[in-house]
Amino acid sequence: MEGGTVGLLTIRGNAADGSLIAPTVVAETAAETDAEGWFNWQPGGVSRRIERWGRINRREKSAD
Repeated sequence: MEGGTVGLLTIRGNAADGSLIAPTVVAETAAETDAEGWFNWQPGGVSRRIERWGRINRREKSAD
């Protein structure tokens, strides 16, 4: 679905032993968030660390 796909989506979960699996990603993003409160990937932008749960939209994601 062009314009609706996410660049990176992190979702926490649990391992078979019940321990938390908490993904972490560091990415360069635009300074402001989109209308839903998520960041857009932007090379050379602000370095952000997202842990456990979050989303970074692909570059130039359609607002629609």
